[in-house]
Amino acid sequence: MEITIQTSGHRLSATAASNMRKHIQQRIEEVFGRIRQRITRVTVHLSDADGPGDKHCVMRVSLPGATALVQGSDRNPFALINRVSASAAAIAIRRLKPKRSTATIRKLAATHDDEAMRSET
Repeated sequence: MEITIQTSGHRLSATAASNMRKHIQQRIEEVFGRIRQRITRVTVHLSDADGPGDKHCVMRVSLPGATALVQGSDRNPFALINRVSASAAAIAIRRLKPKRSTATIRKLAATHDDEAMRSET
């Protein structure tokens, strides 16, 4: 999993910028840890929003055959990263789950009902 972090419009000290990058890196590794082998790239773009002090974050997660895109805004950049990364991980997990057709679901339900009937008798 390749992680790319882009920032624009920030006026942070070198220490604050380093802490922000570390937080983003740790948070991404934490929320995508379970599925990290199936993710090719995570791109995070953090920028100043229109209002004073507001931050805007766009996170793009590249999966085999799909892309998850989540964005949000907040005054607290750490809370913003936490929220956006959790949403992106949830979407990525849903997209990676195998799809079941209606016929498969009915077949599984019928098998379950047959087993229940046999155990009652």
